[in-house]
Amino acid sequence: MATITPTILQNNRRKDGRWVVVYRLTHRRQSVYIKTSNLIGPSQLNKDNTIKQKYVIDYLASEVKLLEHRIASLGLKAERYTAAQLKEYILASDQDVDFLQFCDEHYEVLKRTLKPNTVGTYRTTINHLKDFQGNKKLFCREITSAYVKRFMEYVQEPKTIVRMVGEGSRQTSLRKSRTVSGNSLYTIFFRFRKLFDWCKERYNDEDMGIIRIPNSPFDRVPAPKMQATKKRSISVEDIRKIRDYQPVSSTEMAAKNLFMLSFYLCGINMIDIRNNISSIGKRLEYYRSKVERRNDRGFISIKIPKEAKPYMQWYIEVKDRWSNSKNMTFAANKGLKSMSEKLDIDPNLSTYYARHSFATIGRNDCRIPEEYISRALNHVGSGNRVTDIYLAPDWSIIDEVQEKVINKINEDIHTK
Repeated sequence: MATITPTILQNNRRKDGRWVVVYRLTHRRQSVYIKTSNLIGPSQLNKDNTIKQKYVIDYLASEVKLLEHRIASLGLKAERYTAAQLKEYILASDQDVDFLQFCDEHYEVLKRTLKPNTVGTYRTTINHLKDFQGNKKLFCREITSAYVKRFMEYVQEPKTIVRMVGEGSRQTSLRKSRTVSGNSLYTIFFRFRKLFDWCKERYNDEDMGIIRIPNSPFDRVPAPKMQATKKRSISVEDIRKIRDYQPVSSTEMAAKNLFMLSFYLCGINMIDIRNNISSIGKRLEYYRSKVERRNDRGFISIKIPKEAKPYMQWYIEVKDRWSNSKNMTFAANKGLKSMSEKLDIDPNLSTYYARHSFATIGRNDCRIPEEYISRALNHVGSGNRVTDIYLAPDWSIIDEVQEKVINKINEDIHTK
């Protein structure tokens, strides 16, 4: 049976001659110590350095009784605990968790395990929480359903925020925060909820009855609805306009060439162009970076059509112009914006449109089944996950999709 005894540790005498009172928790022949806020001097000690009974009764008895009551509430389960676990259990109800401190610590873990774009959404959410709190700490028990609702209202308001100039920098700058809405609001809500769940996972031990974070505030807050994404595709005629356009600057040249290269290679993403194109062969085989956690790690084999080869050769010659795929995409999108104005194409034109347009033209103009379009885009349909484990991939299906889409674009050339 566990016992709690007020005592001092002789070696921990302070410079003023006093000691901090501690409780010695003894259980199953093990002892651990719990610090208190009480200080005691030599006059309150017996000759054997035990604490005088009067001091115990006046200042410590009620707290000892409370701790003993918490242990007694476990009943027979207490025998399954070690002394250290009992200590954690009886202190849990008194110790709240600094949520923002946890978020900063866990963010470092996320940087090592998640993709940069996903990690960025967690950083954005943490920043919004810090903005909302000002300079105040945020403890987990403060996060109620009412708090979540107030926070979600806050992020939708325009405001001035403070941000670090760069990662690791101590310099800050003031900037206007954009109003959060739509799918960004959806993302912030679920990132907040996921961070809270991870925090509970770290600090709660339901098997041992240690519940430092008892609240579940998100259960009573309706989640924002995911809105349908605006279709980012352009017509066959617009693709032809880009194909035939004569760039007037290096930025437009990069925009046109990267866009058409992505389109001809079944909508390959910019990051996969950056990571995988270094030579020209008969096929381009690579693991799609966005889905590397899939069982097949997103492997795909795409035929390199003759239309794509000039663009690949150009890219191989100039790829060192950009330090990473993010900079390359930024440059391409800048050029596409300039081109869209001249060609009277969707003003939001970006590199994403190459992928979406390939799929849309394949489905709507070429009447290719969605399943085949999905394979060409390196997606996995919900209806064929199990079957795909047993089937060897048939790349000719993707080749046919690619050929039909390119032939559709080239119909104007064939009829000239």
